[in-house]
Amino acid sequence: MTGHEGYRRPGLLLALIGLLVIGVTTLPPLPQQTAASAATPLWCLVCGDYGGVDVVLNLLLFIPFAVGLRLTGARSLITVGVCAGLSLLIESLQFTLIVGRDASLSDLLTNTLGSLVGSIIGGQARQLLFPTAKQAVRLMTSGAIIWLGAQTATAVLLLPWAPSAGLAGAWARSVPGRVPFDGSVASAVVSGLVVPDGSNARSPELAARIRQGDIRLHVGVRTGTNAAVWSPVFELLGTSGAVLSIEAVNRHLAFQPPMQSYRLRLRRPALRLPDALPSQTGTLVQITAGERDGTVWARWTVAGLSHTTSQVLGPSLGWTLITPMRHSFGPEAHWITALWIGAWLAPIGYWSARTGRSHSGRAGILLLVLVIGLGLLPHLLGYPPVHWSEWLSGMVGVGLGYTGHRSAAYFR
Repeated sequence: MTGHEGYRRPGLLLALIGLLVIGVTTLPPLPQQTAASAATPLWCLVCGDYGGVDVVLNLLLFIPFAVGLRLTGARSLITVGVCAGLSLLIESLQFTLIVGRDASLSDLLTNTLGSLVGSIIGGQARQLLFPTAKQAVRLMTSGAIIWLGAQTATAVLLLPWAPSAGLAGAWARSVPGRVPFDGSVASAVVSGLVVPDGSNARSPELAARIRQGDIRLHVGVRTGTNAAVWSPVFELLGTSGAVLSIEAVNRHLAFQPPMQSYRLRLRRPALRLPDALPSQTGTLVQITAGERDGTVWARWTVAGLSHTTSQVLGPSLGWTLITPMRHSFGPEAHWITALWIGAWLAPIGYWSARTGRSHSGRAGILLLVLVIGLGLLPHLLGYPPVHWSEWLSGMVGVGLGYTGHRSAAYFR
């Protein structure tokens, strides 16, 4: 039990919101995914090309609902049991009635594990919201370590990678559940090697060049008639899907370089080439793209006019690895990254305000955490300096958390 009657109403509200989110994300049919879902084994644990993303999201999905149940006074065992039963019901409906949904053992296990995490968080609500000075020190320290660990893991997962077994080329590959790209690929050269279409032979030499950091491709594409959405145009295939790809997203293109995140079946940042596919059928588009020194870049030429775009990578792009929907980088990436950083750092600022230390001491600790996470880590791992918006969002996040403890005391 949480031991506080004042948590029951907000707990009930959180449980209802969590239940609504679970229903909205798991019950609507997806007929366009029927072929893909039929190919997913019921007993798989990490399913599909982005199975790692599904594992993370299914862990997170049941946490709010479980936290809400615990705040209403439900015991931990009852909370986990209700969540496990709900997950089993959903998986059964997906397997028997709901079209296009993937029912799997992995979903049941990860949902249940997420409910256990939520139950623990809900049971510690008072300590998390109104800790003593000693508890606040431990929470602040733990929060900072977890954030810095997430920053480090992201930086490692964004590093270039290619499988030692080699890579095979694919031009305009047909994927179940997606509208195919009905244009054509005229030529493809990656890291100085010509990549033919549909060859079953994998090239270890090409993979070796990519692992050494030689990531550059030149692809000629002729436009088609339809507005395909995340449809492959050119790919280098490994054992679990595309390691490197150019895909059509309406009239845009998206370039995904090869990264370590592929090994965990997580997503990779995709650089958007805006309006790179003219509506006129048969138009030749020459694309040059690559990654160098922590920056993804692309240049494309249409009718003699050249366009360029780029995106600096860094440790704060962890959200790109676990997004529920595929996303291509544009100007909005800085705003999403700012929200991501602020959400991580606000609790750390909140707990620091309750440690009982002097204002200067707390400010010094928070500044040190920011400098390590946004300054030292990128430098040590070979990334360019982070965008100024990341520093601003970090300071805003800890500032809002720091001042928020007064509001929390009022509502208490």
